[in-house]
Amino acid sequence: MEKVLIGKILKPRGLRGELKVQILTNKPDVFLDIDCFNVNDKCYTINDASIQGNFGYFTLVGIKSYEDADELRGKQIWINKDSFPLEDDEVLESDIIGFEMFDEDGKKIGSLDRVENYGSGDILICGEYSIPNEDVFVLETNMKTRKIIVSKIALTAEEIR
Repeated sequence: MEKVLIGKILKPRGLRGELKVQILTNKPDVFLDIDCFNVNDKCYTINDASIQGNFGYFTLVGIKSYEDADELRGKQIWINKDSFPLEDDEVLESDIIGFEMFDEDGKKIGSLDRVENYGSGDILICGEYSIPNEDVFVLETNMKTRKIIVSKIALTAEEIR
């Protein structure tokens, strides 16, 4: 089953095994909607959870001490892809990597290499192009044809030639 990365365990908090987690998703409430998550292919049941800004604080069944929690320090948190809530117009980054990218006139500009986020929104990286993932620049993402159409204004006139 395919998994989605949603967080990273930073450190224990307190003496009773509570964990401080860096949230790595733009949907932090997913932590409040799930019963368990995976760390190193082991499922941990969430006993208590709270979200404060970009961090989550969790107690897990079976993790009862600082030492137990410290063993999870630095580990990534995953959930099953089908447990991740998506709106009708949303896709996961992992689902679009490799899509062919074209300008609005049909000229191929390359394939999507990766998606970066520096805090103000996602940036699609396609070779030498960095395109903000906003409606004015990304005109269409077609999941069936695996194509992304971008506006020419997302590209400089010199790069389009």
